[in-house]
Amino acid sequence: MARSAHKRSRHGCRQCKVRHVKCDEQGPCSNCVRHGVDCSLKQTRQFCEIRPREPMLTPTPIPERSNATSSTPPQYNSDTPTSQNSGWQQPTNVTLTQQPESNPLDPVPLPRQPRRQLLPQNIALGGSSRIQEGSDEIQLRTPFLFHHYCSSVYQTLAKCQVWQKVVPQLALEHVRGLTLNNKQPQISANVRPQDFCMNSLLAISAAHLAYLNEEAAPKRHFNSLALRYQSQAVTSFSTTLDDVSEENSGAYLATATMVFLVNTFWTANPFSTGEQDITLHSLVHVFKLLEGVRIILSLPSIGQAAKEGPLAAIYEDPQMATNLEGEFMEEVKDLTVFINDVSSNIGFPENLPIYSSAIDALTLTYSFLLANSDRPDRIWTWPWAVPQEFLSLIEAADPIALLILAYYTTLVHSCEDRLWYIEGWSDRVLQLVFRTLDESWKGKLEWPARCLRQRVNILRGDQI
Repeated sequence: MARSAHKRSRHGCRQCKVRHVKCDEQGPCSNCVRHGVDCSLKQTRQFCEIRPREPMLTPTPIPERSNATSSTPPQYNSDTPTSQNSGWQQPTNVTLTQQPESNPLDPVPLPRQPRRQLLPQNIALGGSSRIQEGSDEIQLRTPFLFHHYCSSVYQTLAKCQVWQKVVPQLALEHVRGLTLNNKQPQISANVRPQDFCMNSLLAISAAHLAYLNEEAAPKRHFNSLALRYQSQAVTSFSTTLDDVSEENSGAYLATATMVFLVNTFWTANPFSTGEQDITLHSLVHVFKLLEGVRIILSLPSIGQAAKEGPLAAIYEDPQMATNLEGEFMEEVKDLTVFINDVSSNIGFPENLPIYSSAIDALTLTYSFLLANSDRPDRIWTWPWAVPQEFLSLIEAADPIALLILAYYTTLVHSCEDRLWYIEGWSDRVLQLVFRTLDESWKGKLEWPARCLRQRVNILRGDQI
């Protein structure tokens, strides 16, 4: 009697396929249970239950500033937990400071669509965050993160085709030294193979998935992926900066911008379990990442090439609002009068021009945001426009510089509902300012604290 045909299936786990044995397609399958290995079917069907192992890179703690006070932060809520940031190096943990108790006068958080509903369907990227180069896991994650960027992330960065079409093409071109003219990949002698643009793209894609995941385990997992790709991008970027030219400047500029955005996200969001506080040093370090963009644009012929090249939409001159009025301008005028009166009395009148430049940058940023309502990313005009001496004053805990920074948080707060990577940034930075300032200065924080506490959008004049 003929034996019945063997029923074949292509739905077995990856581990059984590698061993060329029959899989019972359970989650996990009996073979993987018997051998004590992770089964890919379990990861696919039970993603929410997977607990990643230790992060690939352990951030190094930054010591707290000795002159910072331990005063209780102002009573406004931060609905989104936030985290540390870094510069051209991996993010760093800082000491946890207990958050203020809820104030009965604080507004109830506005309802919003759960981030979980925004996740791609059938996500199957759980498991260990210890990824080895060349492994099956890294091979799977790279195309997934690239696809997530091309289908979702680009829409969240700015309303221009640069992030949708140009940046992915730059990443693909430079990862293998290819040019994609007329959709025909060709090896180019003018394009040196570099992976920093692709790695920075994958890093911001992983960071976006960390933002969307509200559960601790997958959030930590995707943040670990983002850290890995970010570190690789920064290393390659830094060691090849001397090779920048008109032909490849687009990849360098896109990389510098994405590295800044990911580090900004880590300023406002948790990187690992538990809440962490930022420091003035780490905050300024992220601001100074914009200097990397400025350095590239200042190179001979690069600045003009950027304005005429594929990234022109990002670096085009924005419109300016001519009729500046409203609560923000009134408060800035009052702050200016206060600074002029105080600066001569505290013995540092030489800093007055620096303060004035920072306030002018506030007004300029406000003007750009009003005139370009579809470009909330213009919020970064302020750290771009302030002199480097002002950033040094912030890092040194200069009280007037910190007051100006506090007023800037009201502008950031008004953009947070449209830029995922800064959600919670204003709360965290204002709390940092409050903890650092001496009691005699905290009266000037009343207005920015009220704006954040009442969720005032000073650009629209309503609540967020």
